[in-house]
Amino acid sequence: MTDKTQNDELTLKAYYQLVKTAQDLENRYGFTVYMIGKTGMRTGEIAHFHPEWFNVESNVINVPKSQDDWQPKRGKGRMISISSDTADTIDWYLNTLDDTYGCSEESIHSHVDVVSEKAGIDSISPHQIRSVYYNELI
Repeated sequence: MTDKTQNDELTLKAYYQLVKTAQDLENRYGFTVYMIGKTGMRTGEIAHFHPEWFNVESNVINVPKSQDDWQPKRGKGRMISISSDTADTIDWYLNTLDDTYGCSEESIHSHVDVVSEKAGIDSISPHQIRSVYYNELI
């Protein structure tokens, strides 16, 4: 297992393998990693995600300024634009899986560990996945 650089950054090749493995899993763990990898959402946003944030027709996820007792980082909502393929996959997950949202941040790290192991990648963090998404793909 490897596919990280000397300073523990996830390589682009490993990122693509991770996202493919996540999508192939078609389960809650796959959904979590897919969402991080294809939207750049933060762990707190994934943990508090609600399907009504997602709009498949306009290919966006609208993270609210607050929801219940939760606020996103910096207390600001944001709109995340996604590709139509990503929107279709998220829509499939939401229509196929039961309770695909609302988990702890600790669970998110566990989901990433399981998927990265299945992808043959050394242990990584959700932040490393987001970093590749924002630095290499946007």
